[in-house]
Amino acid sequence: MWYTSSEWWLVIIAGLTGAAIAYQAWEMRRATDVMQEQLGDIKKQTDLLGEYVKATKDGVEATRKAAEAANDSARMQAQTVILQYRPKLIVRGAKASNFNVADLGEPARANVTFTVINTGGTQARITGGYIAMWSVEATKNPAPIEFQCGKDDPIGEFILQPGEEKVFERILGAGMTNDIQWANYHQALQTDPLRYIYLVGTLFYLDDLDIPRNTGIHRCYDPKTRTFLPEKSSDQEYAD
Repeated sequence: MWYTSSEWWLVIIAGLTGAAIAYQAWEMRRATDVMQEQLGDIKKQTDLLGEYVKATKDGVEATRKAAEAANDSARMQAQTVILQYRPKLIVRGAKASNFNVADLGEPARANVTFTVINTGGTQARITGGYIAMWSVEATKNPAPIEFQCGKDDPIGEFILQPGEEKVFERILGAGMTNDIQWANYHQALQTDPLRYIYLVGTLFYLDDLDIPRNTGIHRCYDPKTRTFLPEKSSDQEYAD
């Protein structure tokens, strides 16, 4: 019989071995295909994660740039508002009283009052300044006009909100000595030479952008009203 023949058994064994090898090869190929599919899925997930990270990074950068642009816009708008409604200091109600005109031969002095007002739309930070009285005898040409300057009286630091005002009262010297002609001047009488008393000074202040500004004071005393009138024709009387 065939199954008693050794050659047939060799053929059968060889066939089974080949089938086993073929099956193993098929299983390995199938496992390799599954692994490749898994690697493909992992790569897709990795690519998706990379795209998500990039999108997140781009979104963060876009948000940062948008925030910076918004801040820049808000800052520019604030600066525009500050410049549009900047503070502006003016001086009003400058008067003099109690001139010691009867003290002939004594240095002239008076009690001077004036008001500083912020007429702007934002606060003014006053950093300093001074106020003083000057006197002059207007001698005829060609003699030069000489001012006699009283001592500068300092103005300290303070803050004025929009519409706020501050009243100052100082005793100031006029830089000259009382005599009969100056007594006549205070009586609003004609003097020869002509005589004048001026109130001068400067206020220094900052706005909210720290831009330095100043107000100049240059006013001539009117003995009839006992007030200091602005010198409108002088560039020393101004509000920056």
